[in-house]
Amino acid sequence: MDVAGLTAFLAPFLPYVLKAGDRFASDAATRFGEQAWAHARRLWDRLRSSVAEEPSVQMAAQEVAASPDDERARAFLELQLERLLEAHPTLADELELLWDDATAANVVASGDRNVAVGRDASGTIVTGDDAVITGDDIHTG
Repeated sequence: MDVAGLTAFLAPFLPYVLKAGDRFASDAATRFGEQAWAHARRLWDRLRSSVAEEPSVQMAAQEVAASPDDERARAFLELQLERLLEAHPTLADELELLWDDATAANVVASGDRNVAVGRDASGTIVTGDDAVITGDDIHTG
């Protein structure tokens, strides 16, 4: 199971999946796209009860929900999810299948410098280190 990829994928969805209500689901589907939202919900729905039983995992998920871009919070969640999945191999196997479905649907971009866009994108997306954008030119240092 690619726990790092799973954590990176779920991070922006956590503020939505941890809140109840159709309004939040509608907001998430609009923001991330219906397909990505559906996969995130399936993954989280399978994790939800196990996370609720483990206070450290629950706390880590709440930290990421509060600050989805915080690398330290995401690393903490990744560690907690690794431990959870090691302790529950059946859960890991089930998540692996859901993860494979999400990957096959092209809603997952994991790894260094990958970009996933849920809807429309325009302009320049730069993923290189030390990149400087001036006018229409991109320079790397």
